[in-house]
Amino acid sequence: MNLLSSRRVMASMLTVGLAGSLAFAGPVSARTITGNVSDVSFETISQSCINGISLEIQKQKHKPYQNAQPGNIPAGVISGLTFEALLINDVDITSDEGWNLANSLSVKQAEERGFSQRFTAETDVAGAAKFQKLLPVGLYLIREITPENPHKDYKTSEPFLITLPVGNVTGDAWQCDVVIKTKETPDPDPDPTPTPTSPQPPTSTETTTTPLVPTPPITPPAEDITGSTTEKDPSRPSILASTGANVLWLVGGALLAVIAGVFFVLRGRRSKDS
Repeated sequence: MNLLSSRRVMASMLTVGLAGSLAFAGPVSARTITGNVSDVSFETISQSCINGISLEIQKQKHKPYQNAQPGNIPAGVISGLTFEALLINDVDITSDEGWNLANSLSVKQAEERGFSQRFTAETDVAGAAKFQKLLPVGLYLIREITPENPHKDYKTSEPFLITLPVGNVTGDAWQCDVVIKTKETPDPDPDPTPTPTSPQPPTSTETTTTPLVPTPPITPPAEDITGSTTEKDPSRPSILASTGANVLWLVGGALLAVIAGVFFVLRGRRSKDS
């Protein structure tokens, strides 16, 4: 097997390995992509990729085009799109300090550091963006440039950080031909579906008042023809008894007056006769 064939095989192996790591490692931007570096030394990077590193980015097909042939996918969905590779300032990945820094930075922090070189590539009909120039060793921020008038089925790829070169599949050498697949930016979470609740009785804001029951009028006891009430109050003297006693006294007094008058008349006549 000649050297060119060997490099192609290694590139294919790296594509499979990196695609697997992207599929299971969560969001691409959550960690810096380095490949398998279990048995390699950072000091050997420059000697391994003297002429630079080739980079190819493959934009993933998404629904409803996952099973479609590239020629049947409308332009602007995966083809004709631009990716940029930004070489981040002051990160020397050939040293322990620089390598650790490259693995600790977030996408936002890398953007804040700025970049010293910018490279671009455009995707073909199959969604592959191949950078025409070999890239120097370093830490790169890979971003997709959103088109001005995107296709209705267009979805942006997540930005991510990657070291160039990366460790090969077996982790015992540096890979200078890098092929990596992108991951789409997740759609915003849909509005949460409200949990149905049991209907509650309507709450009235009006003050509830208890209706007053009218008190029946008090009817005074009826008087009989004698002026006495139908019910007697034992604590009060009887009106009838008091009236009868007064009448007796009057009759007695009148009789005494009549008797006295008769007495004086008779006495007067006797005096005249004598």
